[in-house]
Amino acid sequence: MELKYLNTFKTILETGSFQKAAERLNYAQSTITLQMQLLEKELSVKLFEKIGRKMKLTQAGKELLPYINHVIEAVQQMENYGKSNQELSGTLQIAIPETLLAYQMPQVLKQFRRKAPNVKLSIHSTNCYEIRAQVMSGAADLGVHYDIGGYANSVIAEELRLYEFILIGSAELDTAETDFISQNQRKRLCLLVDQSSCSRRTPTDGFAEQNGRDAERAD
Repeated sequence: MELKYLNTFKTILETGSFQKAAERLNYAQSTITLQMQLLEKELSVKLFEKIGRKMKLTQAGKELLPYINHVIEAVQQMENYGKSNQELSGTLQIAIPETLLAYQMPQVLKQFRRKAPNVKLSIHSTNCYEIRAQVMSGAADLGVHYDIGGYANSVIAEELRLYEFILIGSAELDTAETDFISQNQRKRLCLLVDQSSCSRRTPTDGFAEQNGRDAERAD
């Protein structure tokens, strides 16, 4: 089995399509297709299926993904064996929400680049639920995101920092409308919230439900 087929497989997952994988690897798209056909033949399973315009992993592909990740990681570890930090190489897959990536990670990434200049960082910016899924499936090596719970036993989760969650309102509101502490209130306010898939939406909805508030909202 060719290791490059496994790397191509991973690149397709990272980029989201055969075409983008071909652009990153500097291959013709037909080469990507051929490599996946040969890999599927060797494994005797179908790895991808086309849904609309996108290629999605089959169930067999999802089940084989951790094994493919382990093979690639094992090869990288062997290549790095006995080397100093300056000589470390390979690819580190990181998934981070856009807000943390923009405001908290630049200095961290700068220090990492200084200590391990030969390691290629592949950073994917998405929501916290998708990050958790990527880490649990092995598509990402590391996820840095807001705590949403629900981690598998195979995942190590560590708290890095606490953030306050603050509800703010216009200074033009009447005093009675700025009371968000008393329970069982109905307020006729326009509340701006994140989409339902955002981690910040969960505490917002939980706070309202816990305090018995009614809200008419459009996602």
